[in-house]
Amino acid sequence: MARTTLTTGTSDADNTTYQTAPFTPTAGRLLVVFVLSGGQPFQNGTVAPIAVGQPGLTVSQLVSTKHPASELQLTCFRGWVTGPVGNNPLRFDFGTRQQRWCAWTVYEFDDIDATANGSQAIAAAFPNSTTLATNLDTGFAPPGAMSIAAIALDQHVLNIAPGPGSAAVDNLLTNAVLANGQLNTLQRAADGGLPSVRWQWTGAANAVSITLSLNPAPSDPGEGPGVEEELTPTEKLVRQFEPILFLDPNERFVPVDAKRYLEHCRLWNTKTMAAADDRGSWGRYKYSKFPRTPWAEAGELVGRPEEAGFFISNDDVRYAAGKGVEFWLEMGGWRDLAGAQTYAVDSDTVNTYADSDEVARQYAEVPELDASKFWYHAEVFDTAKLRQLLGTVSQPDLMRILVQLNNPTLLCYYIFFPFHEQHGYGQGCEAQPKDQLVGSCGGDWTCVAVLLEGVGAGGELLPTYIGLTGEQIFLEGRPGVPFAAHHFDDDNRINMNVMRWTGATIATEGDHPRVHVAPGNHAFYSFPGAVTGLAFPWDAMPVQCGEWDNDSLVPDLTPSWAETVAVLIAKLGFGPVGWVYAAIEAQQALEHHGPQWFPPPYPRDTEYPAAGAGLTIKPKGVDVPDAGAQSVEWRSRDGLVINNRRYDYIVDRVQQQFWPLEPHKDPAAVQPHGYFDGMWGPRVENDPLSRRVGQRFPDFWKMFFLAIADGQANESLPF
Repeated sequence: MARTTLTTGTSDADNTTYQTAPFTPTAGRLLVVFVLSGGQPFQNGTVAPIAVGQPGLTVSQLVSTKHPASELQLTCFRGWVTGPVGNNPLRFDFGTRQQRWCAWTVYEFDDIDATANGSQAIAAAFPNSTTLATNLDTGFAPPGAMSIAAIALDQHVLNIAPGPGSAAVDNLLTNAVLANGQLNTLQRAADGGLPSVRWQWTGAANAVSITLSLNPAPSDPGEGPGVEEELTPTEKLVRQFEPILFLDPNERFVPVDAKRYLEHCRLWNTKTMAAADDRGSWGRYKYSKFPRTPWAEAGELVGRPEEAGFFISNDDVRYAAGKGVEFWLEMGGWRDLAGAQTYAVDSDTVNTYADSDEVARQYAEVPELDASKFWYHAEVFDTAKLRQLLGTVSQPDLMRILVQLNNPTLLCYYIFFPFHEQHGYGQGCEAQPKDQLVGSCGGDWTCVAVLLEGVGAGGELLPTYIGLTGEQIFLEGRPGVPFAAHHFDDDNRINMNVMRWTGATIATEGDHPRVHVAPGNHAFYSFPGAVTGLAFPWDAMPVQCGEWDNDSLVPDLTPSWAETVAVLIAKLGFGPVGWVYAAIEAQQALEHHGPQWFPPPYPRDTEYPAAGAGLTIKPKGVDVPDAGAQSVEWRSRDGLVINNRRYDYIVDRVQQQFWPLEPHKDPAAVQPHGYFDGMWGPRVENDPLSRRVGQRFPDFWKMFFLAIADGQANESLPF
């Protein structure tokens, strides 16, 4: 990637608008703009400007940061040519807030990722600050990616210089009465062995910085990912079968890095499992002493023991968990049925539902969260590991399945969405708010599992089975066997369906399975269109449009009404034939009882989006002909360091201690490391079945093999 300086400038005039010299941007190149501004003292006037471009040039703010103790603001914009352009200036508008001075740099970069009008060109954007210091270390050291960074200081300093591996670009000075400003930029090479982006200078000063990591243009699809020689054997195998996801055009959430999610969550605990949905039992200190307080605030949590912060598996947490205390994460707070939001847990608050709108807002507006999108985690289980794990399951005998396989290896792609939006299943309940929220929760774990066997030439590993989390799939024409091979997790929250890997069951691009993702609940299916299924276990179906979490919770009714419901439940228990009679009974009850009658729950169609209808997430360098107008590549990688924290996608349960422990034949054995076995979303009130609390991370490997056992037992999955 080559950088071109289009214009730089300063102004010492008190003003509310500033303007650059005219310049002509180049189509297909990324425009990066840094703006230093200083508000009038004692007037709280330091604000981020609006950048007003020229026709044909779209400019949008990436991130803006103000120093906490100084009238000093640094703002970064990105720009992209979307139409014919000329030689025109760029204007920075501060509204009614007069500034003391302003400085700016305008660069453009070629050979960057031009996907979706350059929206993927910037991999990450991170602000930092320091107070009365002589250096600033961002802690940001992206491996294999070039960085451009700017620092703004509230006075002129001497000998400002970038750290090793970085080169100075521009140094601009502004002047005002009793106050000066300085804008300095640097560029860091794309070298994973270099230290983090940093500056040092002479003379103490307040400073803020913004660092961008840039994505290069994708390599030629015919040449592969271009960095394969640097991948470990495990990574090569994971990349070979990376899934392609087709999202619905109305989908609000995308897969994200789970570690960066937890770093932006608060950590809570529940004092007694008997009252888990009683907010008086949440948080530290004496039961029902309000307001309740979490163990750690958002921004304090870390997932690795060597990182600075509140370690999610520290000794105190592990000790409490060993005594039966339950822990859970919370992002975005809570809402009531009408949508009123709160972060508080107090005697008069309503904490009935997790707040999806607030989570969506954070992922749209917080740069660190936005940069964590399009990420998955992967874990590889070879034959020896599978033998160890499956041996911990007493019933059914899963070792019987393992010995029938030829040198098996299981690839698990853990795909985490920050929120799960799940409605109920009563037809005609779409207008009922409770039905639309009955299964919604913060934190949504999904999985694509690929079983490989050494059945190719020379023992080459080839895919033979695939597992997809999602709804139980209804089988037509199978009396007594209503659903395809599947199994729920231990909490009856997440279901996995397993099928043979054939052209009839899964479509692929090369070795990459094509997966269609239902909106909101993120159920996976191998083909688009309407598919009949059930999201909930049969004995835990919500009833009466989400008014009750299952039929056992419905209050006593009048005899005639109770008889009607009993008939319905009895008929529902007889599978597909019973559902038909139940529907007839429901219609008769509706005619008899009037509009207060609620329809019964039974399987209904879920619509899986067509390829290209919404966003497509695909492996790097893989051509997906029907990806549509919006497509992005997976950003998952190992060894990404940001603010002295490390992010990886290959699961390492020893170093990354936010995963649960693996089962052990001897439960009393000393565990070699910490772990997190809590929920990835908040507890809520009035949740007797723990349906709206966040999900635990389950043993997907166990669900996969239990689903195979289920399919063999009912002959829905030929072996």
